[in-house]
Amino acid sequence: MWRCVLFDLGDTLVDNHPLDPTVRDQHIARVLEIWLRRRSMRSGDEFTPDERARMSEIGGGRLVKAVNDGLADVAARYWSEGREAPPGAVFSRLQGEIAAASGLVASRAELEELYVKARMSRQRPLPGAIELLKALRARGVRCGLVSNTAFSREPMDSYLHSQRLDRLLDVVVYSSEAGWRKPKAQVFQMALARLGLPAAGVAFVGDDPETDVAGAIGAGLAGLWYWGHHRAAEGASQAQVPPSAATTRGGSGSWPETSARPELAERVSTLLSRTGPGRLLGAAQNLAEVGEILLAGQ
Repeated sequence: MWRCVLFDLGDTLVDNHPLDPTVRDQHIARVLEIWLRRRSMRSGDEFTPDERARMSEIGGGRLVKAVNDGLADVAARYWSEGREAPPGAVFSRLQGEIAAASGLVASRAELEELYVKARMSRQRPLPGAIELLKALRARGVRCGLVSNTAFSREPMDSYLHSQRLDRLLDVVVYSSEAGWRKPKAQVFQMALARLGLPAAGVAFVGDDPETDVAGAIGAGLAGLWYWGHHRAAEGASQAQVPPSAATTRGGSGSWPETSARPELAERVSTLLSRTGPGRLLGAAQNLAEVGEILLAGQ
């Protein structure tokens, strides 16, 4: 019987890509422009007419680029080593850009809250996510979240609350507070420590075969691959587990057809050959199937 099931967030519990990246950035740019204009008019802030004029001329696209450049910096400096950047590090460029262009000094926390809210405003729970969490909890199974994010706890928790996910989660761990990113074991271990549970009896569900599932297996958890919303498997049909792995490591459920997808085939092969203290439960195309696999062992 599972004592707890942990989940990834993006493309597992929620749709991480509801908008094309260009459209998403345009939306964020508009939000930042509106915020900047309002800040320039607040009675508590002392700005000269020239300063207000400069602030009104700053394009949102320039501000979004500053954040995207900050994310690229963080990825190159920290993510390549499996580490996570200190909270707020992504917004150093944006903070400097605004200060240099307008003289406005905004805190990283304020900028992060504004940006994260705008970026995630269109992201909604995937079909079946809420139902799955409720079904597990009804069986006495605790639920939790382990997510890779460079964003701080406060805006991320606010997002979970807005989607009513927080009330269904017994533990929430972000890489930004752990200092490490999945697949590093430290992130999973932080969740286990907060739960007061050993890895045995805990399962992890995620969309990425390496970061989520192989990482969980390496940390001693049981891993279940939810591939139906993973971009590399987009449009793939169901297939059986490759016969060479079906009886030893393939587990149950359905797997994506990979015959015409060399990159996806390589990722599946890597996952099936992954060894560690944990085990592979199998794969699922949708969250209803995830629930069937998990609840079959109850």
